[in-house]
Amino acid sequence: MKKILIILIVFASVGLSAQSLPNSDFESWDNIIIYEQPENWNTPNPYTSLLGAISVTKSDDAFSGSYSTRMETKDLLDGQIVVPGLITLAD
Repeated sequence: MKKILIILIVFASVGLSAQSLPNSDFESWDNIIIYEQPENWNTPNPYTSLLGAISVTKSDDAFSGSYSTRMETKDLLDGQIVVPGLITLAD
């Protein structure tokens, strides 16, 4: 009986510690003069926009909600630098 009770407590505690992603549905976007960026997310847009390339953009093609992200690989300086479209919560 004690083993069953311990197993139930362990499974209940795992379910209670679930995390949620901020702005996981990409509904909120920060409008910076040259580009838009999903709120609370980091993209290479601040750096690539200086060279005229935006690799992450807002898209209306969403699975749920109104918006999603469109990530494209961009060539900079006539193909000398390749910048992937990526999005992350890391700094």
